Amino acid sequence: MDCRILIAENDLLSWIRVGGSELQFFATDDEVAEFLIHGVPQEYAPYQLYTFSRVEVARKKFLDYTEAFPPDEFLSKVNARRDQRLDMFFIRSQILTPTFQVERERTANTEGLLSLNGFISLQNGFVHGSGFFQGKQSESRVSVIKGVHNVDNGVEIQNDG
Repeated sequence: MDCRILIAENDLLSWIRVGGSELQFFATDDEVAEFLIHGVPQEYAPYQLYTFSRVEVARKKFLDYTEAFPPDEFLSKVNARRDQRLDMFFIRSQILTPTFQVERERTANTEGLLSLNGFISLQNGFVHGSGFFQGKQSESRVSVIKGVHNVDNGVEIQNDG
């Protein structure tokens, strides 16, 4: 399996996603936490989760505050930021991508950087707090892209994982 980082941060706009897989499911936060600790392939452990919050720092100018933490902290992070509806995470294997680092404060597209480089996306479902869907659980999603295509030079790279 080729585990190098495919897309450099300064080259994100030249690449687009090609194909992918997504699984939708309903699960409690406890069940998702259990999966993150015991349901991932242990041969690629240890794992790290990335999440980020986007803050507008000036008119139409945003800054992503990125946070990395081990899977066993998932529940405490979700519970501590429940009012912010923290729901987007990326799963990183430290075996497959040992040198990958993300700066805590980024002006570029954090979601694009992580997904285009083959990280597994986890969108955690939540319980609606008001309105027509009050009390209803939304679905969770796990997804990964199959490859990337460079719109400038036509190069296509497939994810072998």
